[in-house]
Amino acid sequence: MIKRLRHHKGGFTPSTKRFGELDLIFSQEYPSLKEARIIERKLKKLKRKDYIEKIIKDGFIKMRA
Repeated sequence: MIKRLRHHKGGFTPSTKRFGELDLIFSQEYPSLKEARIIERKLKKLKRKDYIEKIIKDGFIKMRA
């Protein structure tokens, strides 16, 4: 996770480069990289701001891979 965060903060990721300085506000670990990537794809498809705010407030994601 540290390597991935450093990559985003360093401006090496095209999708986050334009945002400038980023702050990590949420992190959750998964048993495998495959499962983490599946959840990440689902999160990126979310459009409802209230759902994303609830995830941050609760401190965990209630999604299945």
